[in-house]
Amino acid sequence: MQDQMQSLEVLQKQDPVVKGLGQSLEKFKAEANSLAIISPDQEVAAVDFIKPIKDYSKLLDAKRKELTHHARGYVNTINDFFNSRIRELDDIERTVKNKLIDYRRQVEDAARKEQARIDEANRKKAEKYNERVNREMERAEEKGVDPRYVKPPNIQEDITLQKTAKGERGGVTYKKVKCWRLMDIAQVPREYLMLDEKKITKVIQADVNIPGIEIFEKTISSIR
Repeated sequence: MQDQMQSLEVLQKQDPVVKGLGQSLEKFKAEANSLAIISPDQEVAAVDFIKPIKDYSKLLDAKRKELTHHARGYVNTINDFFNSRIRELDDIERTVKNKLIDYRRQVEDAARKEQARIDEANRKKAEKYNERVNREMERAEEKGVDPRYVKPPNIQEDITLQKTAKGERGGVTYKKVKCWRLMDIAQVPREYLMLDEKKITKVIQADVNIPGIEIFEKTISSIR
C-alpha cells in the first residue's frame, strides 16, 4: 500500500493531467460558490462555466481508466482517488445547475406576473371595444344607417420564454417534468401501495391522476 501511495504521489507531481488537480478543484469550487445568476448574461456565463468542469471530469475519468488498465495491483487506490475528485466535480456542477434553476424560477415568476398584467390589460381593451361596438350598433339602428367601423384595439402578445440559453462552450435547456409526492397514503389504491416510483412516474406522464398523490411540475436543466 505504501508503494501504491508513493506511486500516486509521483503521479500527482509528474502527470500533466493530475498535476495541479487540487488547485483546479478549489478554483472550480470557489467560482461555483461565488456565482450569482440574476441576468441573461450571467446565465450564459454559468452555462459556459459548466463545460470545462465536465471536460476536466471526463479527462480525469479517462486517466483513471488508463492507469487501472495498466496497474491492476492498486486499482482500488486509483479508483478512490479519482472517483472522489469526480464526485467533487459533480457537486460543483450541481451547485451551478441549482443556481441556474433558481434563476430560471425567478424569470418564470416575473413572466407570470407580466403575463397576468398583459391579460388584464387585454381584457380591459376588449371590454371597451365591445362597449364601443354595441353603442355604435345601437346608434346605427336608431338612425336606420349602417354602423360605422370601430377599430379593434392593439392586443399585446403573450410572453414566450426561451427554452434554451447558449454560451460559447455549451448550452442549457429547460423543460418541465412531472413529479409526485405522497399526500395521503390512505387514499392510494392498493396497486400503488408499494409506492413503485417508476410505475407512478410512468402513469403520471400519461396525465392519469392517482388518489393520494399530488402531481406537480419542476424545472430541470440539461447541459450539452
